[in-house]
Amino acid sequence: MNCADHFKQMNKGFDFGQALAEADRCLLCHDAPCSKACPAETDPAGFIRKFRFRNITGAIRTIKKNNILGGACGVLCPTAELCEKECSATGIGRPIAIGKIQRFLVEHARELNFSVFEKADPRPEKVAVVGSGPAGLSCAAELAKDGYHVTVFEARKEPGGVLRYGVVSFRFDMDFLAAEMADIKNLGVEFKFSSPINSQKGAEDLLKKGYQAVFLAPGLWDAVSLRDAGPPI
Repeated sequence: MNCADHFKQMNKGFDFGQALAEADRCLLCHDAPCSKACPAETDPAGFIRKFRFRNITGAIRTIKKNNILGGACGVLCPTAELCEKECSATGIGRPIAIGKIQRFLVEHARELNFSVFEKADPRPEKVAVVGSGPAGLSCAAELAKDGYHVTVFEARKEPGGVLRYGVVSFRFDMDFLAAEMADIKNLGVEFKFSSPINSQKGAEDLLKKGYQAVFLAPGLWDAVSLRDAGPPI
């Protein structure tokens, strides 16, 4: 593999044996400091405990019910500064590789063709979500799980927001994103691409079209200038 190829491919994750061996190192802490340190509330202590005792589908369910983008989170989250930093195993060696276990379980669910969610009984209310980045996708999924008819309006031609346009491919590839998106689409979420909503009036127009609520998740696309003693760089 040449250098150019290396930067096109996402690093390979754990296989089953590696993930299980890592989970077996967990100290099963009663106070679960790793879960307390997870800002996404994915509950690392919960899914690692279930996986360690071979409740694989239960571990997968814990991740995806708490975090619809649990796979992406396992790949991209700075776990060394969050859950792994608080891992009690650090006191006797190295922390549990929580992110890698999380990523493995989400990928393994696809190998098993295991679906966590079933479509809820439909409700009459419609909700519009503006933007298909992590915030918009998470909101759409949570609403769809409760039976709302959700339509996501995205200005670009593809979904994902920063996951698609802001992360280099050797950290997070589009096949992985497509698999995460499939979980959301299977909940019945509808997507309208190349459909920018650029103003307050645009959001108000959605309400006039029969949507009972509009969730705005346009993202932060403007670059922040880095300044030193001189001009902006």
